[in-house]
Amino acid sequence: MNELSRRTFGRLVGAGVAASAVCLDKVLFKELMSAIAVPQVDYVGIRAAHFARDPDAALARTAALGLPVFVKPAHLGSSVGIVKVDAAADMRAALEQAFAHDALAIVEAMAPGVEVECGVLGTLGAAAGEEGEDEQGGQRGTDGLSDASFSRARMQHTFSPCRVHSKV
Repeated sequence: MNELSRRTFGRLVGAGVAASAVCLDKVLFKELMSAIAVPQVDYVGIRAAHFARDPDAALARTAALGLPVFVKPAHLGSSVGIVKVDAAADMRAALEQAFAHDALAIVEAMAPGVEVECGVLGTLGAAAGEEGEDEQGGQRGTDGLSDASFSRARMQHTFSPCRVHSKV
């Protein structure tokens, strides 16, 4: 579809087909970043079929990450289906919620620090948008908000321009 649109309309905004496909799968993206030694938080990918066959083994893999963690459907965006897990007793329900959206879930350790975002357009002579900072600083989802209210709350806690040092 991307190639058809490019041929029909000319230049398009966004990543190419290969980059889009890789970024659509959070587990694959993290595996590729690991292969080239990009630092990242610890994570595990859990398939719904594996969880159904042996939930204890799947839960043991997630326990190795410590707490808190974030459980996410591996192929969705816009904060859909994300659950912050602070207690081991809540992990099963969080995985089941992720599996309601996707057959693959990713469980990620929480990263310390501040979350910063910045959109970039183009490749050669790329233009960067104004950066934004998430006030919660890695504490996303701490209020147990639903997907819709989490998105609204996140928008209310974003500062633009970002308050981090300009050299960052």
